[in-house]
Amino acid sequence: DIDLYAGMSTRELFTHENADTSMSKAASAIYYFANVTAVDREFGRLLEELKRLGLDDNTIVVFTADHGETMCSHGVQDPKNSIYSESFNVPFIIRYPQVLEHKVDSTIITPTDIMPTLLSAAGLADKIPASVEGHDLFPALKGEDGAYRRDAALYMRNLNGRIRSINGKSDGQGIVSGFFPEARGVRTDRYSMVISIRRDTTIARVMIFDDIADPYQLHNIPYTENPELFRTLVDAMQEQLKDANDIWYRENFVEKLGL
Repeated sequence: DIDLYAGMSTRELFTHENADTSMSKAASAIYYFANVTAVDREFGRLLEELKRLGLDDNTIVVFTADHGETMCSHGVQDPKNSIYSESFNVPFIIRYPQVLEHKVDSTIITPTDIMPTLLSAAGLADKIPASVEGHDLFPALKGEDGAYRRDAALYMRNLNGRIRSINGKSDGQGIVSGFFPEARGVRTDRYSMVISIRRDTTIARVMIFDDIADPYQLHNIPYTENPELFRTLVDAMQEQLKDANDIWYRENFVEKLGL
């Protein structure tokens, strides 16, 4: 598969306006795309085998991922752990020919929704544990009237907590205790927002993007100059924090930050 991309220039590989092709990892793009091609081929083999066995019509098949890959977008080194679309958005393709029609759906789904949604798809909606944090979105995927749909998805980024030194040495190689909830945010059908904080619980940075008008997230909308939009997104985030019983909700970070 590497031969498909080996002769391509970085400009051919990186079509997004937000890509910094001067980064050293730009050279890895051909290997990344080769891997994507290989996964695509092998997934096709899996579907062909289901068809050969006569199981393709009544088997629930899902293709998804745990996170995206920024590659060189926005010039960031971290391939994930950000609100940027390349990192935050992942595919969620579900194939169930006996029940679901072929369509592109705008339903927002998060990782905690996957288990209850698939249990429901398998006819086990009544077996979904009450303790599940996610929601059964299968009725929405079927297009049922009045079905529950998410208004937004929660974004979280945690860092290491306190580091206790070993043998009294403060060399940073000690034992990590707990975690620091460094950022929380929200993604709606139009906007992305993230609030990053310092360890003294003050705001370090706020980023807001209009993902429709600015799909490559090149223009941060100043939150201080757009208070109504910011308030709407903070309220949406707070609802998701409550739904997840997140530490930001349990310890009332929104109030501590004066939001």
